[in-house]
Amino acid sequence: MGADPRSSDQWTHGVVRVTTEGRGFVMDTGELRAGRVVITAAHCLPHIPMEFPIEDEERTYSNLLGSLGDDPTVWAQCLFVDPVADLAVLGSPDDQVLSSQSTEFYSWVEGLVPFRLGAIRDNRDTCWLLSLDGTWCQGSVRAMGHGYAPLWISGVEAGILGGMSGGPIVIADGSAIGVVTLAFGSSDFMMDARCPRLTHDLPGLLLRAITTERRRGSGT
Repeated sequence: MGADPRSSDQWTHGVVRVTTEGRGFVMDTGELRAGRVVITAAHCLPHIPMEFPIEDEERTYSNLLGSLGDDPTVWAQCLFVDPVADLAVLGSPDDQVLSSQSTEFYSWVEGLVPFRLGAIRDNRDTCWLLSLDGTWCQGSVRAMGHGYAPLWISGVEAGILGGMSGGPIVIADGSAIGVVTLAFGSSDFMMDARCPRLTHDLPGLLLRAITTERRRGSGT
């Protein structure tokens, strides 16, 4: 990934549907057992799983994921969720209890193009979001402070609308730096939004795995 998204649909190949009204995007954890995962906004989940589920099934969702434009038919398990940051990480269902659903998840996600993890430059950068009509719209993104501050998106050409939640915030080199968050179903035309920052809000083990995979030069 590195071309201007307005002249190429390459970036779109890593964006997926989450339920019927949200989105997510694929990242690669390399050698971590989870393999490829789907990043999304926590509010895109049908419900937030229990804090300490006894069984894996309690954090597994049926018919949660699908390709853009298709009905969601792929099952997924919630590996991590932060309702405050509005961030969730989804992976394969248990391969023992739900072996066919696990096989389907891995087969489906391997056909997608994972995003690399990116970093915002000088706390301000140009970004692109995938609009509802499938085009990439330019805006600007800045960190709300220093260090691990969340991201603030502004000036998006087509606005930020319900249904764009969970999609990636992408910078010019094709890497993802954050997650679009907006309560889906809203009819508001928003130009600004406060969003999770991947380098801040992802759990440490997963962040290290994605960063290591980026350094190896894999992904998009």
